[in-house]
Amino acid sequence: MSTAGKAITCRAAVCWEPNQPLSVEEVVVEPPEEGEVRVKLLSASICRTDFCCLKGFTIKKFYAGGWPVIPGHEGVGVVESVGPKVTSVQQGDHVIPSFGAQCNKCSLCQSSRTNMCLLSNDRAVLPAGVTRVKAKGQMLYQLASLGTFAEYSVMAETSLARVNKSVPTAPLSVMGCCVPTGMGTALNEAKVTPGSVCAVWGLGGVGLSIVLGCKMAGASTIVGVEIHPEKEANARKFGCTDFIDSKSLDKPVSEYLAERFGGGCDFTFESTGSTKAMAEAFESVRDGGGHCVVVGGVPEGQNLSIYPGHLLNGRALTGCLFGGYRFRNDLPSLVEMIAEGKIPVDDYITGSFKLAEINKAMDTMRSANGIRITITFD
Repeated sequence: MSTAGKAITCRAAVCWEPNQPLSVEEVVVEPPEEGEVRVKLLSASICRTDFCCLKGFTIKKFYAGGWPVIPGHEGVGVVESVGPKVTSVQQGDHVIPSFGAQCNKCSLCQSSRTNMCLLSNDRAVLPAGVTRVKAKGQMLYQLASLGTFAEYSVMAETSLARVNKSVPTAPLSVMGCCVPTGMGTALNEAKVTPGSVCAVWGLGGVGLSIVLGCKMAGASTIVGVEIHPEKEANARKFGCTDFIDSKSLDKPVSEYLAERFGGGCDFTFESTGSTKAMAEAFESVRDGGGHCVVVGGVPEGQNLSIYPGHLLNGRALTGCLFGGYRFRNDLPSLVEMIAEGKIPVDDYITGSFKLAEINKAMDTMRSANGIRITITFD
């Protein structure tokens, strides 16, 4: 029996207030309205930025608060039904949600200088100003306007990319943030050159994707910088040629890299969400063309302190959102790269849990022992 046009009762993981465990609740998901799509989630994965939401942090262009909230911004699903005026997807399509919009009409979408869109928001609601999901009679906010820790979700058409149905969906949730954010940072923002020396701070999912991008670009040396030495095996698996446990050094990492590589690295990347690591990565590029790219999410109110003289001496410091890819426009071709064996998505998934085990899954992700933990739905 078709559920189109009807409310659906299902389950979702809800955080009722900051710093509390998630609660699996029965929720009611209303049909999509104009420009909206109701998606049946097949799997979701946990990104460390989700924890910022659960702690109540505000991250500009990602989450500005709102409780209770359904976390999750990485996922893959199938279109259950569409609202009026939706043209890019239809019932039965496989889709990957994205935390950034792509309307292809606004001034930002028409610009060649950015992948951002004026419809992107951090209010945890749809463009209409509400969500279509309730629990206990109360509207629930959705992290990044997606809320992928749910069996069903209503999302904006502008946040969904239709992808090849023949590609297995189980690991595809990591394409909603993790893989494009890291890989594209190396390829699109830094434009890593063949034979260059690179260093990556933080070797979680995004950091390993940066490593993968550096390897694809032909970097000769890729140094992984971590405080967890147990991450070395995965670092080398994805392409690191060298590994540094920064806690074991008797000098700052920047001094070590400057001595070893004649003034520093060609490219450095930060994916930890630590302003200390950001400053250290910037200190570690060489004068006269060294480029540091910051991708870690930092709670609003935390500021980065750097020495401006490095900028005068030709060092560059930039940031990058979603690896410079144009969200739903570029995701289909990235999924084709998976089909071609160019992106090892299966290697990212180091654990899988049912929705009922969501808090166990979150604890496993917090332990730093894996790369990406997925949530599956019955």
